[in-house]
Amino acid sequence: MDYLIDLRNVVVTAPTADIEKYNYFTETKFKSEIKSKVAILTDSPNQMVFSTLFKMLNTQKLKEIEVFSTVEITTRWLNNGTKKEIVDVLGVLMNP
Repeated sequence: MDYLIDLRNVVVTAPTADIEKYNYFTETKFKSEIKSKVAILTDSPNQMVFSTLFKMLNTQKLKEIEVFSTVEITTRWLNNGTKKEIVDVLGVLMNP
């Protein structure tokens, strides 16, 4: 399973220690033998720094994390053939 985390409307205030704790939590609670992709969508320097730290601190070798600033490139990287569905869902979530 691949993941798309959309942080575009989030103000991230988590310190590095919390990012490390979250990575440890996911490593111990969500072990997988299958490679997965995690795409993080950002639109501010704050989100980019947080996401890059999250990526750098990742210890799960089967979890490939990339940080993006556009929906187009994010969906292309995920490359799961459902670009329109992803864009539609993001649209609904952004405008409930």
